[in-house]
Amino acid sequence: MSVLLYEPGLFELLESPAGPTTRSVTAKAEAVAAIARDNVRTNFTRRSGTLEESIGVFPEETVDGVACQVGTEGAPYGRILELGGEAHEIRAVNRRFLFSEPNNPNPLINTHMRTVAHPGPPAKPWLVPALETVFFGG
Repeated sequence: MSVLLYEPGLFELLESPAGPTTRSVTAKAEAVAAIARDNVRTNFTRRSGTLEESIGVFPEETVDGVACQVGTEGAPYGRILELGGEAHEIRAVNRRFLFSEPNNPNPLINTHMRTVAHPGPPAKPWLVPALETVFFGG
């Protein structure tokens, strides 16, 4: 003889957006964000920490439940660092010439230049490796 117990609200909990599936997805998204922060910390020189601090999980309620996005908020250059950038020209805007800070160990430009041809930043993926680590084991 078997007995089935129906706890009031059990089915609602299992099927609701706040149920086990959503918690699992949120946990995976949090893991991706944590690894992405570690990747940023190890792959880039920390200047202000804005990119690392801007990485987060952004849940959005949908018709099917909750969708979680991992990305940056307040650091739009994160995508450029992930994918790389195109070659472009840097021009002096508020001054007659471009200049580097006096104690800059890696100056990009010499004095008395008005423009510089920047080769574009190389791709240094920090988010895709985090996704691969969490979902495919590395």
